[in-house]
Amino acid sequence: MAEVYDKVGNLHVTAVTTEDTVTPLYSVREGECDKSYGIHCARMVGFPNDVIEDALKYQRKLEHHSGMKLINDFEHDVKRKIVEEGEICVKETIKKVKSMDINSLSDDDLFRKLQEMKSELEKKDNLFVRGLLSN
Repeated sequence: MAEVYDKVGNLHVTAVTTEDTVTPLYSVREGECDKSYGIHCARMVGFPNDVIEDALKYQRKLEHHSGMKLINDFEHDVKRKIVEEGEICVKETIKKVKSMDINSLSDDDLFRKLQEMKSELEKKDNLFVRGLLSN
C-alpha cells in the first residue's frame, strides 16, 4: 500500500524471541518485518502442539519457496554470489561438525551445539542457506 498511497508507510516493530517468549523492543523501523511472530504468540497462549507443528511446517515451506524465488529474481551474477556465499557457510559448518568429538558429548550437549550451529547459519541471513534450512 505504501507504493500506492503517499500517506501510507511500511513500518515494523522489532522484537526478540525465545522458544516461549516474544519481547517487543519498542523500536519502530522502516520496511517490512523479517519474521513473523504469529507462531510464537500461538505457542504462548496455548494453541495445541499439532496446530503449532502444522504451522511450522507450512512456514518452512513458504520460507523455502520465497528464498528460492528471491534468488531466481536476481541477475545471474548476484544469484551465483548468493549461492557461493551460502556454500561457504555450509562448508564451514560441516567442518565444525566433523571436528566435534561426538563420543565425548551427551545427547543434550550435542543437540545444543547443533542448535547453536543452526542459529549461526540463520544469522548469516543468506537466501540459499535459508532455503536449505527450511526443508
